Amino acid sequence: SWIMFQLEDDLTLVGYRVIARVGGSIPDSWIASFGMSQLADVLDAVARHALTVPASYDPDSHPIAGGDGLPLDRF
Repeated sequence: SWIMFQLEDDLTLVGYRVIARVGGSIPDSWIASFGMSQLADVLDAVARHALTVPASYDPDSHPIAGGDGLPLDRF
């Protein structure tokens, strides 16, 4: 799950949570370690994608609802 809070015009707080239950003989600590090892790549990909949003987001053709349920304005 994700949650994002815009703190300033150029500063966003990102919360990210992953829960995985593999079971069997694989320890949960191994799964947690693997997830943490991937976190930097995931956040880098989010940051790269965020840079493309202002140029590609069109609320008239593909509206995205904000936390209040209303479509987000163009950036």
